[in-house]
Amino acid sequence: MKQGWIQLHRSLLDSKVWIKHNATRVWIWCLLKANHKVNHVSWKTGIGSTVVTVQPGQFVTGRNSGHEETGLAASTWVDAMKFLQKEKMITLKPDTHYTLVTITNWKLYQEVLPHVQQATVPASDNQPTGTQHPSDTIKNEEKGKNDKKEEEAIYILQQFNQITGKSFKSRPENLNPIKERLAEGYEPNVLISVIEKKSHQWLRDDKMNRSLRPVTLFNKEKFENYVQESVLPKVDAGTLRSHETPSRVKRPKQYGKPFKDFIGGK
Repeated sequence: MKQGWIQLHRSLLDSKVWIKHNATRVWIWCLLKANHKVNHVSWKTGIGSTVVTVQPGQFVTGRNSGHEETGLAASTWVDAMKFLQKEKMITLKPDTHYTLVTITNWKLYQEVLPHVQQATVPASDNQPTGTQHPSDTIKNEEKGKNDKKEEEAIYILQQFNQITGKSFKSRPENLNPIKERLAEGYEPNVLISVIEKKSHQWLRDDKMNRSLRPVTLFNKEKFENYVQESVLPKVDAGTLRSHETPSRVKRPKQYGKPFKDFIGGK
């Protein structure tokens, strides 16, 4: 569980979570705690124990273990978890002895792209040998870059089909617009965010649903506008007065449930 890594998107800097230091700490803790594959967790239940099956993007926790692992006061930890739930970044399913936490959109933002595996290849393997001409190395590097773009484009098209419920094939007319946007420097997660946003807007509209195609969504002329629509909401500048620091921002309204009923387990 303590091995491996997570992906952290730069858009976090523009989110409401960033100005709430405790929420940021708890959010990163949640990402680090979440399982990357189906797992079976043993959890103490008084004098006995139970086995909880967790899916990728889920983990189990309780009041005591949560605040102890984050180094925060119990009430502070609960406030942060409630805030993340309010922002729809996590969902909480309390039980008598534990709480099942699910990271929203885990698969979209944490699933490893196929080309990431290439990062484990030793650097020496990419160096020219004594019998290899430098131009051959350049050609191989270019081929590697093209292969990477192809893999990313195919992955994004698969996500497009999964999110929209459509079934576009991995053909040049569908992949090329995606590869062009990737070549411009857009990260795969940005393209997926656009798919998610425009699907929410267009799927129920018969006319716009017909336009929900890769060639339309990743059109060079309109894509930048779609990106601006899909980014996380920025913090309203009016929220902070000139003499206030983020720690003095008004705390969100508390839920009606008592502290002990909100997070299950110990």
